[in-house]
Amino acid sequence: MASETAAKKYTGGCHCKRFRYKYTHSAFENGECDVGNCNCSVCNMNALLFIYVPETSFELTSGSVEELTRCTFNTKSYYHHFCPTCGTEIIGKTGGKVGINVRMVDGIRLEKLKLKPFDGAALL
Repeated sequence: MASETAAKKYTGGCHCKRFRYKYTHSAFENGECDVGNCNCSVCNMNALLFIYVPETSFELTSGSVEELTRCTFNTKSYYHHFCPTCGTEIIGKTGGKVGINVRMVDGIRLEKLKLKPFDGAALL
């Protein structure tokens, strides 16, 4: 995450709107900074694209983390969190950071993102 002076507020949520969130992050929607494009099996099969923020910069505004379906595999150091109603992945959590699936962010146009490949498959 960039300095707080460059921070911008974002909102988003799952497809059915059962879970909504807000967070701050440096601007990324016009290619200003990298968005992670991981090739691990979960990210690849679900077409996930992530940016990361400290847990303190992220807040669920409807629903709770405890209500989300959680999935992990291999080293069990990364936890994928899905809406149990519509099945969309909202966030991932690891080491005090929240990975936000930018496909769930309000108003994002995918063609404007600056994608950075991440070889998550090599971690398995």
